[in-house]
Amino acid sequence: GERIRGRDVEIGMVLSFALGLGVLFLSIYTQTGTNASAGVGILFGSILSVTRGNVLITLACGSATLLLIAFLFRPLLFASIDPEVAQTRGVPVRLLSIIFLMLLGITTAETVLVVGVLLVLALLIAPAATAMHLTRRPLTSISLAVVLGLIFTWGGLILAFVGTGGHLPVSFYITTLSALSYFISIPIGRLRSPRRYREQPRPCRECGPR
Repeated sequence: GERIRGRDVEIGMVLSFALGLGVLFLSIYTQTGTNASAGVGILFGSILSVTRGNVLITLACGSATLLLIAFLFRPLLFASIDPEVAQTRGVPVRLLSIIFLMLLGITTAETVLVVGVLLVLALLIAPAATAMHLTRRPLTSISLAVVLGLIFTWGGLILAFVGTGGHLPVSFYITTLSALSYFISIPIGRLRSPRRYREQPRPCRECGPR
């Protein structure tokens, strides 16, 4: 309805403004000679440049994110499935949305080091989308998405250094594995639960009661 379209417009405007700010900050950061080639690493990732300090920060942020998600799992799941009913039951839907967006921002910032800004959606969306085709249970889907994310990352590393000797970027293999797994999971999901993908008949608005 109008409410959903309004949200889509607002999200599009915010993303456009954020993209413009990103271009501005990237141009300022790469103006110096020492950071001239850093733009490519920011856009497409450079996993070989990850330092020990980055690993420790990622481990700390990941652990804190997992603990917070585990603590807020039930109300967050309720608010995600039916936010209006959850709000009537006293669930702080707006606060949960803010917390979830903050966790998503932290996760995105850490993932940028691996695949870059332009390819970060591959690791954020593909594992979860693939898991949703394979199972309908929320907890199983989350666990499977985590496992798939690890498989995509380590599989990309192995293919990059064993298959081509490091001549092609790691992010290419990670995104390729993510895309292939997603498209393979679609027919598997249709075979496992055909009723879920069956097109529902749309109500005829022009037909009155008989």
